[in-house]
Amino acid sequence: MVWRLLLILNLLIAPAWAFGQTNADDYFHKGVQYYIFGEKTNAVREIYTGLKTYPTDQKLNAAAKLLQKKEPEDKNNSKSSQQNQKHKQDQKDQKDQKDQKQQQKQDQKSDEQKKEEEKARQEQAKKDKEKKEQEAKQASEAAQKDQQNENAEQTAAAELHMSPQEARNLLDSLKDDSKVLLFSPTNQPGKAQRGRFKDW
Repeated sequence: MVWRLLLILNLLIAPAWAFGQTNADDYFHKGVQYYIFGEKTNAVREIYTGLKTYPTDQKLNAAAKLLQKKEPEDKNNSKSSQQNQKHKQDQKDQKDQKDQKQQQKQDQKSDEQKKEEEKARQEQAKKDKEKKEQEAKQASEAAQKDQQNENAEQTAAAELHMSPQEARNLLDSLKDDSKVLLFSPTNQPGKAQRGRFKDW
């Protein structure tokens, strides 16, 4: 309703403003136009400038009262919009904090997983190293056994191997002992009787 009244007044007084007269009506119409188009600061400036020059003008005083009534609503609106912005900002901050905590948890899980993987790798490397050392030890022991066997074989072969002089000596000693052994039994039984078999 107020808007309609202001618009009608503006349309009625606009022709006077067009002629360039600066009076109370001009200030009123400029202020109302600014107010209608949403330029509240310019509207307030025009109305209060007009009131300084024409303090008793009814239209300017009514417009000033209207602007004063609207200011608290605007303040409330601005407060509520500020509260809404603050609420949105708080929600955004909470969401950011939540996201950050989730990211930290994921990073911790990732770090723990990396640590476990590294630990598993180290254990596997340790097992591999021990296995290689065991294999090297077994190979070394097998090589030592082979060497001992080879040494034993060489020693046995050396013991069995005779020099030509030793071979001659051995043959000579065997010649002396190579007498024909005649078998002469000490207990001779009597002559075997015919028809009887020998008792073995």
